Amino acid sequence: MGFSSTINTIPNLKITHTIQGNWEANSIKETLNNLLSKNNNVDYIFCHNDRMALGAWEVLEQHNLEHKVDIIGVDGLNGPNGGIQYVKDDILKATVYYPTGGNEAIKYAIDIVQGKKINKNNILETTIIDSRNADIMKNQFDKINQHQENLLAQQNKIKEQEETYASQSSMLKVLLALFILSVLLGIFSIYSGFNISKKSML
Repeated sequence: MGFSSTINTIPNLKITHTIQGNWEANSIKETLNNLLSKNNNVDYIFCHNDRMALGAWEVLEQHNLEHKVDIIGVDGLNGPNGGIQYVKDDILKATVYYPTGGNEAIKYAIDIVQGKKINKNNILETTIIDSRNADIMKNQFDKINQHQENLLAQQNKIKEQEETYASQSSMLKVLLALFILSVLLGIFSIYSGFNISKKSML
């Protein structure tokens, strides 16, 4: 609804066809291929995720239209099979970074529980990723991933140290117990020796 209402406000831009997909590339290929076979007078294809956008590009390539039609996807994931790389490879004209809304949902839930009023419609902040900022976004996500890997490595190191500490602590307790036992045995041995020598003197 939001997409359609926005498109309708732009002069000379209209939705000519809509394809139902299931978020996978193959789900839109046959229908798109049939549409382009009948009418290839298309300027843009908007897909609700980058996997379907890749499928659309593969169909366009079969019709030699990959340089004529611009594709816009949604997700903006980083990595070799993500939307950012597709933008860098000129497969997509752009991708819309998709915020999950988890943080906002929790915040609104807390507000509701506390009796606060919230808006019925809440727009999530997002970013358009295209050739102008794809490298910047990739570098930012790479740094975030590197920080996450560093945190996991530090957590694993802390866990190893805790396990080492627990093992050493147990060992120290055993050694302390053995030391106390050896001291007691030593005292008992001295006491016994003293009693034996005392009896021998009698």
